[in-house]
Amino acid sequence: MESSFQTIYPLEYYLTFLNKGIRPDGRTTTQSRPLEIHKNSISSAEGSSFVKIGNTFVNCGIKAEIGIPPADQEPVLAINVELLPICSKNIRPGKPTDQAQYLSSTLNSLCGNIISREELLIENESLPLSWFLYVDVYCLNYDGNLLDASLLSVLAALESVSLPSISVTLEGNIVVAEGKSSMLNLQKYPVASTFATLEEYVITDPTFEEEELMSGSFTIVYDQNNKLCSVLKSGGSIVSDEVLQKCMKLSLENTTIRLEQVTAN
Repeated sequence: MESSFQTIYPLEYYLTFLNKGIRPDGRTTTQSRPLEIHKNSISSAEGSSFVKIGNTFVNCGIKAEIGIPPADQEPVLAINVELLPICSKNIRPGKPTDQAQYLSSTLNSLCGNIISREELLIENESLPLSWFLYVDVYCLNYDGNLLDASLLSVLAALESVSLPSISVTLEGNIVVAEGKSSMLNLQKYPVASTFATLEEYVITDPTFEEEELMSGSFTIVYDQNNKLCSVLKSGGSIVSDEVLQKCMKLSLENTTIRLEQVTAN
C-alpha cells in the first residue's frame, strides 16, 4: 500500500515524512549524505579523484599539455562535465544535456581563478611556455546533487596534480626531467552546498527523487576563508531571508567538513 501511495502521489508521500521532520531515507532536512573522496583514481592522468555523495558517483581526471602562454583573458584551466548514459535511465547517448552544459559553465566560472597563471608558467630562456590543464568530470551514477559532487571532485583532482619538471634546449626541444615533479598551490577552494525547496520545506543535499519533486533549488558557495563566493538559484519559489540565513550557516559548516576531506592526503 505504501509503495502504491508513493508511486501515485510522490509529493504527498514525501510531505508525510517532512511533516515529521525527516525524509524517507531517514535524514533530517539539514542532514547531508555520507561523503567519500579518493584521490589518484586514474593512473594515466596528471591528477584525478573519485567522489561519492550518497549514491551519486563522480570521477574526475586532469590532463596537462604544454603551449604558448595565453593572453590575459584566456583560461589555463578548462572543465568539461559529461553525464554518461550509464549514470541514469533519463540520460540518452548523443549531444551533451542542458544540465551537463550548465554544470560545465558553472564549474568553469567558480574555478576560473583558483590557480595562478604564473604558477603554470614553465621557466626557460629560449621559449616561453605554460601548462594548460584540461579537466574532465564524468558522472557514473546520478542520484542528485551533482554540482556539489562535481566541484569537490575537481578540487580533489587538482590537489593531486603532479606536473613534471620541464626544460627547453637551445634548439627548442622539450626535455622532461625524470623523477622531478611539482604539486599545484591552489589559491582558492570553493565548496558548494545545494538546497531544494519542496512546498514550504527546504532540504539540503537533495537526491534525484527529491530533485524531481522540488519546486526550486539554490546553491551557496563558500571558500576556505569563509568568504561567500556565489549564490546560485535556478528559478522556483522565493526563499525568505530567515531561511537563507539558516542555509548560509549550514553551508559554512558543510564547507569546513568537506574541505577536511578534500585536503586530506
